Amino acid sequence: MRRGLLVVALVVLLPATLNVSSVNAGTTVQAVSARLETVVACLNNAGNVVARVKPSSCLFFKAGEPDVGDYYADMSGLRWTHWGAAAATATGTLHGNMDFQTTATLHFSRLIVCQARNEVSYTHMASNIPSIGPVSMALQSCP
Repeated sequence: MRRGLLVVALVVLLPATLNVSSVNAGTTVQAVSARLETVVACLNNAGNVVARVKPSSCLFFKAGEPDVGDYYADMSGLRWTHWGAAAATATGTLHGNMDFQTTATLHFSRLIVCQARNEVSYTHMASNIPSIGPVSMALQSCP
């Protein structure tokens, strides 16, 4: 309980740093992202969508798909470059059916501002995996 109170106190003390409503009209998403936490949507073990900051592992999935099925990238050992920038890159191990594994590099882009959560979220992922081919998909925004 006290932990939640501490977070509320920080938000009250630092609104200019965390509050999207303090952003002037016309400010770019990139300028806003320098002041807000950057996240990406992942599915957790319970199948719930969660916002993750620079995850080391993640089940990325296509936005709007009721069943993950073929529209996912289950990644582990992620190493990130340019996290929080307009375009970020993650390299790690892609896991697939029947113990399939390969190294993959994923490219994330299309940041949007999530006003309700005071965050920015990557909404697009693309890759060209040699053994699979090109992959491009919209990610759920503002998880």
